[in-house]
This record gives sequence, structure tokens and C-alpha cells, in this order.
Amino acid sequence: MTFLTSWCGTCRSKRPLLAHFQQVIGPDALEVIAVNFKVPRSDFLGVLRANRNFDISYVHDGKVVASDEYGVTELPNMFVIDRDVRAAFVHRAYSVKMLEVFTRDSMSLVAAEVLKRPANVPAAES
Repeated sequence: MTFLTSWCGTCRSKRPLLAHFQQVIGPDALEVIAVNFKVPRSDFLGVLRANRNFDISYVHDGKVVASDEYGVTELPNMFVIDRDVRAAFVHRAYSVKMLEVFTRDSMSLVAAEVLKRPANVPAAES
């Protein structure tokens, strides 16, 4: 789960990578959920329109429940949630190094049978 806003350039730049990661692993084993961070619904709808090519789930947290529940006070902020819906890993910065750590953390939670199957890579990318 990643928290985002319409004004966070760093957050926006990582969405394509997260969508690709979800696609390669398979949405049955990994789901990327993007939660807005204290933005009006109109801005959130703009984010949806601008990112309709990325197959990830978007959630409008209009009452700031999720942000408060996870203690999000600044961006970027990402949580890797395990099967028991607990925050197994927290990443408070986005960088190339963070993506390596995020990948390792996420893969540690993926079932062994998922790791053995071929990656779900579109034909144009293989």
C-alpha cells in the first residue's frame, strides 16, 4: 500500500514501477493499493484519470482514516502488508535502493508456489 497525492512527483514517478511489479508477480499474489493522502476528491479523480493505464487499485481516503491508522504524516510512504493484513515492512522514502529493498521484502511474503511459476511479463516486454 502506497500513500500518494497529486502533487508528489516522487510518488507519481514510482507508480509505473509498482504497477509493473504487480503485473510480473501476478495480481493474485501481490496487489498494489494507492491511497490518496489528504487531497480533495476532485484531485483524487484527476489522479485516477492520469493513471488509468496502471492496473493498480486506488482508494480515496477522504476522511483520512487510513493515513491516521498507519501514522502517515509525510510522503512518500509505503507499507508492505502481509496476508494477516499487518504492516510487515515500512518504507518512508522512494529511491532505487528502496525499490530493491521493497522487492526483497515483498518477495519474502509471496507464497513459494508463486515464486516457482513463470513471471507474467507481457509479450512486448519479454
